[in-house]
Amino acid sequence: MDKQCSRCGQVKPVEEFGKRPKNKDGLMGWCKACYQVWHREWYQNNKEKVRQKSRNYAKTEKRQEYLKKYREENKERTREYHKQYYEENKKKHLEQGKQRYYENRDEILAKQRASRKGRQKERNEALKDWARRNPEKRRKQKERYKKRHPERHRLLDCEYSRKRRAIKAEADGFYTVEQWLELLEVCNNRCLKCGAVENLEADHVKPLSRGGSDWITNIQPLCRPCNCEKHAHTADYRTPHIKQWTEAQRKRRAREAREVETE
Repeated sequence: MDKQCSRCGQVKPVEEFGKRPKNKDGLMGWCKACYQVWHREWYQNNKEKVRQKSRNYAKTEKRQEYLKKYREENKERTREYHKQYYEENKKKHLEQGKQRYYENRDEILAKQRASRKGRQKERNEALKDWARRNPEKRRKQKERYKKRHPERHRLLDCEYSRKRRAIKAEADGFYTVEQWLELLEVCNNRCLKCGAVENLEADHVKPLSRGGSDWITNIQPLCRPCNCEKHAHTADYRTPHIKQWTEAQRKRRAREAREVETE
């Protein structure tokens, strides 16, 4: 059985026509080829309209429930599809990710900080477990970081050694690399005793061996010769404006401790 297309005028088998129940014969007036050409042209002229309609529909509760049900029933198939799509569009995916990150950088960083703060212990345990299971990968990771950030790596090594000494001396508290760098900036990156700008080290105002803490409020920058000369004696070379910064850090620490207690 044949039918004539009302658009191109050709007579074609009924299999070449789509279904349309509203018509008497239950078929569309245009053949599939003509309909595809028309639909392609219409889409090109109404791209934004179609995309907006799709976005609106994607936000509906009906669509979300369908997707949730589909993912639960086809977990393996969905995983394979996303994996294949990522491999085929890796460059495009990375570019979109970068653009989205820079456009919403503050919001993303705030969410990440809040997320890390809420699951810090679990995250640390997961990282330690991964390092134990992948020693070779962890070693290469450290080597890459050392090449890219030699100065930062040196500070982290110093921090690791310092923490070991503080734990061994049963000292209270700890300070971070960021706090040490901030203190250096407050002190104009100079030794507080002689004014040297090289070989600066973190010195404990009250030594750990005499019961001093490892908080940043007990730290002052000294060059290596001055630090060795001071040895295990208590000596404070900090000026009033540095002590003012130190006091602000102490108050900040106390405030954070109260917030943790209230939580």
